[in-house]
Amino acid sequence: MCERGQTTLDFTFGISVFLLTVIFVFSFVPGLLSPFAGSGSDHPVTANRIADDLVQDRLAVDGDPYTLRDTASLSDNMDDEDESLPPGTRVNVTLSKPNGRREADEITASYGPAPGDSTSVAWRTVAYRNGTTRELRVTVW
Repeated sequence: MCERGQTTLDFTFGISVFLLTVIFVFSFVPGLLSPFAGSGSDHPVTANRIADDLVQDRLAVDGDPYTLRDTASLSDNMDDEDESLPPGTRVNVTLSKPNGRREADEITASYGPAPGDSTSVAWRTVAYRNGTTRELRVTVW
């Protein structure tokens, strides 16, 4: 005669705890390793850094950020910026009328190749001294 009557229940409980532990480990261990995998999560930071640098320093009137110099050129000011980007990062900077459209007649100036897939975008509304407003759009991929 069996002295212990709950062997089946003990076995079921033990296997359930074991399976839950295994599922937990397999679902959370990849998340622990993902910060060490190379990802494009730094692109929004890069796009914001470039946009801020252009409108507050490189293209701006001295002492008046977000107001562009009339003689400011995107291509002249982006050459140094390209050297400071992480390897393999591509950038497109477009200065256009602030109406949301990206048609050819609306673009004032552009630098870099056409944007690719999975892009990060930062934009700033800027003005010239004569009161004309433009939208500076920085796309990084």
